[in-house]
Amino acid sequence: ARMLDAMQQLPERQRTVLHLVACQQFSIAEVAGVLEISSEAVRSSLSLARAQMRKSALSKEMATNTRLKED
Repeated sequence: ARMLDAMQQLPERQRTVLHLVACQQFSIAEVAGVLEISSEAVRSSLSLARAQMRKSALSKEMATNTRLKED
């Protein structure tokens, strides 16, 4: 549920690229063809999406750990 929540926070292009690569297992070239963008744009969007997902996961983990320590 957290992952889907974090994905919904991504800009549309990043969310679409991440879904096609991670869930549908499309290649970079296939995603580029489907979205009619360059392979470089796919790589950039994918990199940004993954970074945001990591950041989101870390911030939620830190919030959970902080709450646990306060209890």
